[in-house]
This record gives sequence, C-alpha cells and structure tokens, in this order.
Amino acid sequence: RRSPDVTAGNIKIQPYHEFARNLPVPTNLNLVHMNPLRGTALFAFSPNLVFMAVDNLFGGDGRFPTKADGREFTPTEQRIIQRIMAMALEAYDYGWGSIYKLKTDYVRSEVQVKFTNITSSPNDIVVTTPFYVEIGAHRGEFEICIPFSIIEPLRELLTNPPMENSKQENAQWRQKMASQVRSTEVELVANFSEIDSRLSHIMKLKQGGIIPVDKPESILALVGGVPVLSGKYGCVNNQYALKVEQMMNPGLGTFKKE
Repeated sequence: RRSPDVTAGNIKIQPYHEFARNLPVPTNLNLVHMNPLRGTALFAFSPNLVFMAVDNLFGGDGRFPTKADGREFTPTEQRIIQRIMAMALEAYDYGWGSIYKLKTDYVRSEVQVKFTNITSSPNDIVVTTPFYVEIGAHRGEFEICIPFSIIEPLRELLTNPPMENSKQENAQWRQKMASQVRSTEVELVANFSEIDSRLSHIMKLKQGGIIPVDKPESILALVGGVPVLSGKYGCVNNQYALKVEQMMNPGLGTFKKE
C-alpha cells in the first residue's frame, strides 16, 4: 500500500545496439505490438524495478536487497511483472489517445536481448524513453523502446500535436467555408418533359412534324445532375417561372443552418 512516484526521463534517439548494450542482466524484455502501426516495441523492466515491486508487494521495506546473479526471473516474479505490464500498457494507450488511437497487444517476454529482434539491423534507429519509479528510498526504472520506422508515419502528428483550440478553429473554418460556398454560382436545370420514343419514329420525323407533350403535374430541377427541388410550371408577370413546392436535397437544409 505504498504510492510510487513515476518520473519520465529525456527521450533518446539512438541505434538499437547502443540501447541493448546498456541493459543490465537480467532485464525483463516485453515485446508489444502497437496496432494499427506495423512493428514491435519493447518495454524493458530493470531487475531493480522487479525486485522492488516484489519486495513491497509481500510486505518488505527494502532492508534485504535481492541479488540478480544473472539468473532468470522466478514464476512469482513473472506474475508480478505481468501485473505491472498490464497497468503500463493501459496507461500507455491512454497517453497516446490525444494524438493517435493505439491498441497495444502483449506478445511475449524475453530475458536476453538477442532474442527480441524488434529491428532488422542492430544499426537501425530506435526512440527510447526512460521512466524512473521510486518507492521511499528505493528506485527502479523501465524503458520503452520503439523502432523509428514504426512511428515515422506519425511524425507530423508528433512534431505538431493538435492544439487545445482546434475545435474553435474547426468551427471558424466551417463558417468561412459555408460563407464562400453560398456565393458559388450554380446552374439550375428544369426538365419540362421526357418523351420515350423509338429510333424508327425519330427517323420518320420531318420539318413541321408534331410531337405531343403532356404538361407534367410537377417539374424536377437539378444542379449538376442532383435533384434539388420540385415545383409547378407557369407564368409570373409575363415570364415563365417555377413555383417551389418541395426541397429534394436534405443536405441543403443543414447547410442553410450552418
């Protein structure tokens, strides 16, 4: 029932072999998929962090330090690691939420770095972030190592994160866009009638021939081939006119409100 203090260190960009060279033995190496990004990241828990967590969880106060001696982690230590890992991934997904929706999936754990293979070459560039965990006078750390190739598609989002006033700017953009679209000139086409006929009948027509047309009850007006309104045909002040009876496109109503 002790509250740890977690502090983030400085982000480092370095070749993978430099990161691997500075890892203590044994280090708990957890491979994690960062969906929908392609590739595998690494959550590395130092032995000090694991031993500190186990000691505190079972009532210890750190008076008897645990020695690693190059051994593998015991089943009990691995269960504690899994609990820490679950909390870390949940917090990590939440931390990315404001930039990009990630869903991390735990793959497996390793003790030796040569079995991780998160990069195709030891010289590939990785981005590492250290985190320091303190409980009382005791301290452990873990690092998150991500190949640069994974987050390169998000480079623009990371260098220019969305601002807090983005919603306000979006509303201003929509208002300006709506104002400019209202002044756009469009051609309103009203088809008076469509007549079904045969090619043989068309070929028989001659100058002075008559094609009977029935006056329709309602005429459809289109803009760019899209039905916009329907109305009746007639005259107003000695000028042919359409009387609007119904708006056909519901999107125009929404645009009018905006």
